[in-house]
Amino acid sequence: MKRMFEKRPTASMAVAFVALVAALGGSAALSGKNAVDSGDVKNDSVSSADIPRASPR
Repeated sequence: MKRMFEKRPTASMAVAFVALVAALGGSAALSGKNAVDSGDVKNDSVSSADIPRASPR
């Protein structure tokens, strides 16, 4: 087991780790302050045809 940790991580492993963190953190950023709520939409500006069926309610 000790032999596995003797080598330093390669550059490709570091890039893969950064990409993994960015992919996991990207979806969390969308659920916070960047979300659109009812206060951001003017009355009668969005119809039911504009909203896809699979959208969350």
